[in-house]
Amino acid sequence: MKLQIIKIGRPVTSEVRALVELYLTRLRGFLPIECTEIKEANPSQRDLPKSVPIDKPGTFIVALDEGGREWSSIDLSKKLTHWMDDPAIKSL
Repeated sequence: MKLQIIKIGRPVTSEVRALVELYLTRLRGFLPIECTEIKEANPSQRDLPKSVPIDKPGTFIVALDEGGREWSSIDLSKKLTHWMDDPAIKSL
């Protein structure tokens, strides 16, 4: 499975950017990751990079939003493990 992360905007402080890089480094030990940054505040589907197969079988999309349900690191880890173990999911 491949993990594609689409980030909207850039972390404001260098400390947060360093934490993001640390987290990505840890994740890359488990699966291939592709990161894309979108500058627009309200991106639409047309703003997504061509490499994001949103309508392809085997693609599972998870939208993370500050107003959504809160997950602990352990909860997110369990969800990632579940999705990685699902043979129907090829791209997350």
